[in-house]
Amino acid sequence: MSTFLSRDETAELTGAKTRAKQIAVLKRNRIRFTLNAGGWPVVARREIEQGLPPAGVSTEPDWGALEAH
Repeated sequence: MSTFLSRDETAELTGAKTRAKQIAVLKRNRIRFTLNAGGWPVVARREIEQGLPPAGVSTEPDWGALEAH
């Protein structure tokens, strides 16, 4: 298994086929990546294995927790 996601895996992860859209999705989801010489995002496999929240868990802040009781 490769250290990095393949281009197909990155497309599947992001739901996007173009470089710009993949980059936008990765940034929006705070997934660390680098760009290769061709400008395509490269994601370390461990970034995904360790970093994604479980399904159904919101990554949005709990603003209600800041309310004074």
